[in-house]
Amino acid sequence: SMSTHSLIGNTGDTTSEAMLAGRDPEDALPLHNAELETGKSSRTHQLPVQDEHLHLSVLSPIDRLYPEILQIIFFFYAEDNHELFNMRWVRLLRVCQRWRDTLEDTARLWSFVEVSGSDQHDPRRLKAQRSHARLWPLTLKLCEVPVSMMRKSPIISGFLNSPGLSSLSVEGETASINKAVLGLAGRQYPALKSLSLLYGVFGAGFTSETLLIEARSVLSPALENDMPQLQHLSIAGAPFDWCNVHGLRTLRFEYRWFLRTHYHPLSLLDALSRCPLLEHLHISFSDARAGVKDFAPRPPVSLQRLESMYLEANAVICAHLMQSLIDIPVSARIIFVTPRMSTKVDS
Repeated sequence: SMSTHSLIGNTGDTTSEAMLAGRDPEDALPLHNAELETGKSSRTHQLPVQDEHLHLSVLSPIDRLYPEILQIIFFFYAEDNHELFNMRWVRLLRVCQRWRDTLEDTARLWSFVEVSGSDQHDPRRLKAQRSHARLWPLTLKLCEVPVSMMRKSPIISGFLNSPGLSSLSVEGETASINKAVLGLAGRQYPALKSLSLLYGVFGAGFTSETLLIEARSVLSPALENDMPQLQHLSIAGAPFDWCNVHGLRTLRFEYRWFLRTHYHPLSLLDALSRCPLLEHLHISFSDARAGVKDFAPRPPVSLQRLESMYLEANAVICAHLMQSLIDIPVSARIIFVTPRMSTKVDS
């Protein structure tokens, strides 16, 4: 078997650079195809071709693969080399017309879309991705995209409004994330399975109380009504209502110092009880406050499918959660992190 990494370096970067710059390098393909055909022809005439089988034997084995097999190989190549989002895999468009046709017909390859506010996003590239991805489920990343771009870009709005949106990841200042989540409001997303929101991790690193209140108000109805198939949820740096959590396989939540939020373990445990198929749990309460009255007894929560759990909190919170969880498989990987200066439990 051949590693997909061996494809690197066998094709030039001219096409990829042109594609990523928004130009379509059609002029290079006829010459390149002619070179390939000349090479095949010269190899064929060097042998006394006696029948069709001998003629086929001089061709490269990859030339005899079905397009569906090539599509699988191309996807693994892009995935192994971390080129799904940066689209460096478009260098393969330059190999020959057959590869180009196959790549342009591989909707899955075009469905990984990343828009970054630090770079000049290319409308032509994004339009090409939207066109070639067709009805394939979309994976969308928005990184540090300014609020102005969120409001004015019809392309970004088009991706956010797509009913085929399968995975959404937004990182940046709270105002921008609120705008993105607000764009989801009132629409059903039957294909959305993964949502990741990282608030206030860029810029000044400070999130005002007003924006936090807005974040909670726009996120709660979206989680409650618009994402019936959501399985993976990751939120860092913003409060939300635990009552909207249900049916998850992955839950990641991280408090931040600026939240100044009171920890309510019963709300978390109630949420976990509505996720019986939960496989991965990552919770950070390192900056949260808790009072003795918050640790009221309640029925234990069964997590029979749990594979990994990471809990960062003071010793009291860790102990209470562990006493409240049952049926955890012996194979589950469990990590506790307790700060040296543990937060005291409020009396």
